[in-house]
Amino acid sequence: TVDCQHVNVLPHSFASFYFHGTTDPFLQAVAKKISLPVSSKLNLLIAAAGIVLQSGNSSLGLDENGAVKSRRRGRRIA
Repeated sequence: TVDCQHVNVLPHSFASFYFHGTTDPFLQAVAKKISLPVSSKLNLLIAAAGIVLQSGNSSLGLDENGAVKSRRRGRRIA
């Protein structure tokens, strides 16, 4: 087991997205308190998150191994 409690394993831009890409006043206050700078990639992450949310499926068409899932074809009614 890896204890990541005190280790940041994600890039700064992900933390910036979490704290600055929100409308939650509590998270915004925390960002100010810890003086977290806004990432130059924040707009890119917000755009990417919008695409993922619009897809309605967090798997993005991939199976548990990362391979592309085959599309199920609908039945044709004759």
